[in-house]
Amino acid sequence: MVLFLKAIFWLSSFLLIHSYLLYPIWLYLLAKNKTTNQKIYKRTDNLPQVIVLIAAYNEEKVIAQKIQSLIDQDYPKEKLKILVGSDCSSDKTDEILNELANTHKHLTFQAGTKRSGKPGVVNRLYDYCNEHFEVKNSVLILTDANVMLDKSALFHLVKHFKNSSIDVVDSNIRNVLNQEGGISKSEMMYIKREVKIKNREGLIWQKIAGTFGGCFAIRFSSFSKVPQNFIVDDFYISMKVIEANGGLISDLDAICYEDLPNDMMEEFRRKKRISAGNFQNMKAFKNLMNPFNSTGFMLWSHKFLRYIGPFLMIIILITSLIMSLLGDQLMTLMLILQVIWYLIIPCLDLIFKTFGLSISLLRNIR
Repeated sequence: MVLFLKAIFWLSSFLLIHSYLLYPIWLYLLAKNKTTNQKIYKRTDNLPQVIVLIAAYNEEKVIAQKIQSLIDQDYPKEKLKILVGSDCSSDKTDEILNELANTHKHLTFQAGTKRSGKPGVVNRLYDYCNEHFEVKNSVLILTDANVMLDKSALFHLVKHFKNSSIDVVDSNIRNVLNQEGGISKSEMMYIKREVKIKNREGLIWQKIAGTFGGCFAIRFSSFSKVPQNFIVDDFYISMKVIEANGGLISDLDAICYEDLPNDMMEEFRRKKRISAGNFQNMKAFKNLMNPFNSTGFMLWSHKFLRYIGPFLMIIILITSLIMSLLGDQLMTLMLILQVIWYLIIPCLDLIFKTFGLSISLLRNIR
């Protein structure tokens, strides 16, 4: 019984350590001497047509700025089309978009007739492209309304499609830190780390464990419509490309900016929805989850072990508690460390917060 509990404890501990520490270190070492795709378009080449798809819902505060960030791109204007679909917005989003569509010939706006969620809007816009545009050799840019693009972002995303083995190019999402305190700094550190991990995955395998949904590029011919009941569209689209043996990379020069969330409960609800959607995707793509090939190893290491991380932490806590009660001194020490991690540090963070103090180390651990 004790040996079984110890095996469960150390296996669960190893899986967490592998996902959060060993795997990123291993990627760093393997990617050190790798170079990114060299077969790229030059600015003087005949660049492909770009169609930007945006699903918008109640984005009156940012939608005009978003459209302007696309209009201001240094990509050839005659090769740019912007297609925005509103998911029955209840604010002034539709009104603003109608006015912008009358001003900018590159912009087409479609108002929704019933709520369908982001995947439903993206599917509808994709169908519109097929019906109204010449889409052969086109590149789709899927981007969120609150993500602003650096003026060269489109070119850096699209330049890689000269290489026929590449089907998806992810962007470098940088977060704008507008507020002190809260979870903004912690979230910024997390996103920076994720950008590096995905970039290194692309360098090593020409695959990444899902794109940042805020902005990524995909060949029109490689796009797959998202099933109606799916929550996370970008991960589904990425996995369909991997399933078809397509290539996925990220480009650190394709810089985009996104405001950081600062409210912990709001971000918790968002992460909970994303986690539910990712479990849904893992079930749909279980055929890719063989841990003994590069794709499965990547997905297990970067995604699945993180999704089951809370369950592994509960298992570690329970097994160490039982073995501590049975007199195992090492497990007593492990139990104390977990109590400090789970209870004392968050409590200290909350206490400091009540006095208007923000201790970054405590916030990041929490």
